[in-house]
Amino acid sequence: MPTTSTARGRHAPPAGPVARLASRLGGALALAVLATTFGLLVVPRAAGWQPIVVTSGSMGAAVPTGSVVLVRPVPAAAVRVGEVLLMRRGDGAEPVLHRVVERTATGVRTKGDANPAADPAPYPLRGTAWVAALHVPWAGYGVAALRSATGWAVVALLVAAAVGQAVVGRVRRARRADAQPVPA
Repeated sequence: MPTTSTARGRHAPPAGPVARLASRLGGALALAVLATTFGLLVVPRAAGWQPIVVTSGSMGAAVPTGSVVLVRPVPAAAVRVGEVLLMRRGDGAEPVLHRVVERTATGVRTKGDANPAADPAPYPLRGTAWVAALHVPWAGYGVAALRSATGWAVVALLVAAAVGQAVVGRVRRARRADAQPVPA
């Protein structure tokens, strides 16, 4: 591989357009993954919202499996028919995310969009309810990965890649500046 000589006598391989593009894309991808993770997990909590990962297909295409849903607190009396509600049953089961299909005197009846019938029992509403504000399809797979040691290792590698890309870019710029001819 041909090399270029710098003013200080060091040799560095030339940085071609493909290598620069790959370096920039890698840095941008690492930054996007970190920003998305931060945006889905940290920012909503600061606003009082909670991120929930959808693990079943009961909401069908409206909120597909693997989505991250951000739920926000609302007064129970403000929950309306048609809203998607997060219900936490007292029996220790996983929370359920279903659409409100009817208001009752003491709560609501719900149904998963992909389910053929409404849930068998009404859900009592008291105090604060959690209503879906928005969802990000497929982001839940990334959140689930972050809950594992392998996921954290990948994040560490992405951070290292982003830092490495920044350092390599700085070194290359310094070498190019050194390689400029010194005016006589």
